[in-house]
Amino acid sequence: VHPIYASFIAGLAMAEVHAGRWLTDHKAWIGRLATALLPVLAVAFAGLSYDIDRDPWQLIIAGILLTFSIAFSPVYSRWLSGPISQFLGRVSFPLYLSHAGVLLFYSLNVIHVVRPEKAWQLVLLDVSTVAVSVLVAWLFVPADRAGIALSPHLSTWLMGAPVTSSRAGAAPERA
Repeated sequence: VHPIYASFIAGLAMAEVHAGRWLTDHKAWIGRLATALLPVLAVAFAGLSYDIDRDPWQLIIAGILLTFSIAFSPVYSRWLSGPISQFLGRVSFPLYLSHAGVLLFYSLNVIHVVRPEKAWQLVLLDVSTVAVSVLVAWLFVPADRAGIALSPHLSTWLMGAPVTSSRAGAAPERA
């Protein structure tokens, strides 16, 4: 079994448990276990060196345990539901679309103009690149929202059949 399939299966199982009734019956001890697991993972994997090409299982298992810890811990879920995480969620797709352009245009031009030689200059370049990337993504959010709003109409125009949905949040279906 390829390790990536093991991660996929583990993710499906965690999603089923998270959405199912079993979690509500065992929420207290699962939450405590998940909260305690993250610091243990940090200590256990901090000094571990791995070669992903030779042995990807260490990284796969760490990823599964990290996902479990964040998904089932009320403490970490609260941290990840804050305003910063919500903002990053809103800009994530525009960030995905625009980050390569920012890296190529902004970072490469700054490197050629400033010619950073010291480590702190490179760190400053990295931090400023992240800031510029997030700013550019934020500027594209209205276009992203407009595209989401227009997509059913475009689909109807292209395919000729209206798009309907049987329930809220469901994937669109052809009428």
